[in-house]
Amino acid sequence: MNVILIGYRGTGKSSVGRRLAARLQRPFIDADDVLEQRVGCSIADYFAREGEQAFRDRESEIVSELVTATNTVISLGGGVKIGRAHV
Repeated sequence: MNVILIGYRGTGKSSVGRRLAARLQRPFIDADDVLEQRVGCSIADYFAREGEQAFRDRESEIVSELVTATNTVISLGGGVKIGRAHV
C-alpha cells in the first residue's frame, strides 16, 4: 500500500514525505521532481513555455506511472488528476 500526499505548493509535502518515508522505511518519490527531470527544466519554465494543458497532461502520465509503485510514499501537487477525478 502506498501513502500519497496531495496539497498545494509550499505546504510541506516533500518535507513531510521524506520524513514519513524514512520512518516507514519506504522509498519517497516527488512527482514534481520526476516531471522536472523528464522535461529538463523547472515546472515554472515548462508551464510558461508549454501551457497548463501540456503540464497537466504530462503530470497525469507521471502520476499514472507512480501510483503503480508499492509501499512507497508519493508526493503529488494539489491540481493533479487521478483517473477522472481532479484532486
